[in-house]
Amino acid sequence: MRREGKPADVEDGLSQPDGRAWGTYIHGIFDNDGFRNKFLEDIGNRSGKTAPASGTFAFRPYKEEQYDRLAELVLRHVDVDRITDIIFESKN
Repeated sequence: MRREGKPADVEDGLSQPDGRAWGTYIHGIFDNDGFRNKFLEDIGNRSGKTAPASGTFAFRPYKEEQYDRLAELVLRHVDVDRITDIIFESKN
């Protein structure tokens, strides 16, 4: 196993020998479009079912769009200036 191009002797997850159950603590692993599509394709092949076509969905732009929407909601509904004032008042 390699991590950042260097040899690593650390397990990042485990799986059953038949590959039907596995787990990992790698946060965001399904954010990677290539990995997610291949993973779903593999599940489809193992189950004998056809996986839906992955299409052109790209997770990263979608995720950024959701963060932008959240930021807009916060700015619209939260008095950020007042929160900043409270933070700086408590430091004095």
